[in-house]
Amino acid sequence: MSKITPRMDDIVKDLELAKEEIDKVDPERYPSFLDNGKIRQDVASIKAVTDDGVSFANEAKPLIKVLPQLLGEPTEKKYLVLFQNDKELRPTGGFLTAYAIFRVDQGLFMLMIQAISTRLMRRLAISKQRPGQFLQYLANVPVLNLRDTNLSPTLSCQ
Repeated sequence: MSKITPRMDDIVKDLELAKEEIDKVDPERYPSFLDNGKIRQDVASIKAVTDDGVSFANEAKPLIKVLPQLLGEPTEKKYLVLFQNDKELRPTGGFLTAYAIFRVDQGLFMLMIQAISTRLMRRLAISKQRPGQFLQYLANVPVLNLRDTNLSPTLSCQ
């Protein structure tokens, strides 16, 4: 990636030049009786692939420029991934069921931790007093558990 990223603008320019040249070719110029129209179809297909390639390169350019950093170049990165159960919906997604922590170094992904949310709740011992919104709407819920903290992006569990 570190070799491609600095040249991404040049690569896009080269693809655009290739697209301009290929756009000059008219598939209808080729007779349909040659090879059962396969030549005409191939030229049209090449034009479509070139158009898609240029569009993809232009749209992906911002991502490709930051991709080395995301993949742990020059320093490693750590990522927390939360898994939510979409069968028990919450406003911010689903019921928090599990999590994983990944370490990425030079493009290599290494799983550091994976566990279910109840295990994390026991480990962190998070059971706080309910915020005001809970008191109003969920009177029979005595504490705010970690798995329920994604009920609202503005709900504070402090």
